[in-house]
Amino acid sequence: MFYEKSLNLKKISYKKYNYSNFSNGMNSEIDETLLPLRFAKNTYNFDFNNGALKTGLGISEAYLLYDAKNPTAKKLLNYPEGLDILGAWVFKQFNHYSKEYNNMFIVYCSDKYLYVNYLYATTPALVKISSLTFSSCPTILNYKVNGEDTILICTPEDGLFFWNNVQPSEKIESAPMITSMCMHYERLFATGSLDKRSLWFSDDMNPTNWNLSLTEGGFIQMIDEKGTLNKVVSFDDYLYVFREYGIARVVAYANQSEFSVTQLYTSNNRIYEKTIAVCGDRVMFLASDGVYSFNGITTTKLTLGIENLLNVNINSQAIGAYFDGYYYIACKMSFPDFEEVECEAGDYKNNVLLEINLKSWTINILRGVDIYNMQAITDEVENALFVCVKHEGKVRLGKVDKSGQVYSKATKKVWCAPRVDFNLPIRKKLIKEMSIITKTDITIEFDTDGKKKSMIVFGKQNAQKIFPNVTGYFVGINFISAQAEVEISNPQIIVGVL
Repeated sequence: MFYEKSLNLKKISYKKYNYSNFSNGMNSEIDETLLPLRFAKNTYNFDFNNGALKTGLGISEAYLLYDAKNPTAKKLLNYPEGLDILGAWVFKQFNHYSKEYNNMFIVYCSDKYLYVNYLYATTPALVKISSLTFSSCPTILNYKVNGEDTILICTPEDGLFFWNNVQPSEKIESAPMITSMCMHYERLFATGSLDKRSLWFSDDMNPTNWNLSLTEGGFIQMIDEKGTLNKVVSFDDYLYVFREYGIARVVAYANQSEFSVTQLYTSNNRIYEKTIAVCGDRVMFLASDGVYSFNGITTTKLTLGIENLLNVNINSQAIGAYFDGYYYIACKMSFPDFEEVECEAGDYKNNVLLEINLKSWTINILRGVDIYNMQAITDEVENALFVCVKHEGKVRLGKVDKSGQVYSKATKKVWCAPRVDFNLPIRKKLIKEMSIITKTDITIEFDTDGKKKSMIVFGKQNAQKIFPNVTGYFVGINFISAQAEVEISNPQIIVGVL
């Protein structure tokens, strides 16, 4: 005889969640258990600014455009074999015979010499300037000397030189050893490597004359607690001196007897001078406690959500540049994971290129690149941000782009959502189903109470479903791509409460 016995099956209630629209980017400042799903606790190499995860920043070969009438005409320079490329600039020179500009592309190499290539010529050859050798990567400034287009070249060790491609280079013996320089009302202003408490200036209309007098050159001393003078910038009709721990404004018009100094900003946090960049209507810089915007009067610290990843590092090797509405910083960041991404497996100066949109204040992070130098180069033909990046043991010249790859190798792209309990901390959850749109192959990793399950999702044009069937009290979902091109959007999950 058989007796019927009914099973008392527990009923599971299910709820659908729009898991993330990705638009808010990364926030490492808030504990992940309190972080909304629209943020990532860790992300890099994706572009997430329109709500989908898309192809992020990359670096490509530094092909040079050379024909304004043919935007597809480009050349790859023949760089000196075995040498690192440590700096790049454009010398804008007017040819009085042809009545046209005949600009030159200049690079500084690890043999301590400058090399040039005529930007508008088809030849890829680089020619060494044998008369110009420098102990370190120089600062280069375009100017006119005696009516001729000239570049002023300086290093802290070698002094100040000028060169015009017509006459031999000439050292300006009366100039100080310069660490930074800029033109302001036809005087050359500079900070020095020997006397770091003085702002030096040349004669009016003559950057080759540094004789000290009331009618020629001179210097202004700033001896107080704000530290050394590290960078001088001409901005919005004034001269600004960036110091270790402050900013001073100098009113410096033609008559030096009327020069005046006002101390505008004082901080306990060091300003990294190589990151200072004039960005349209503001000056941007990285300090030891985060990224700042300076409008000529007030200094504002940005809230990017990644400050604690920047602040744990000494970023003395960090560098900054402005290009096309974005502020770029090559720096060190410490990520909340145990990964070693590309350059992080060895020694490096910087491991991140950080891009900040100066209108929306959104960011992109290119992780795993060791950038030594950056220079925005714009003229009638070429318009790009050039970087000197260590790649496969050599420092190469490249262009920043939106390719999602570094020299044809796709970057690893990661979005790690916070582990959450869906406001039910004492109930176990079942992740039954996920729907998602991804146009390329990706890996989705489900992290439940420290246990991880990975599922490969193949690229399609339409939404597709996967069934992870994982359980846990806290659930996190990570999206990982090894493809250069990527577009991921509209993830939705069905969660059951056990």
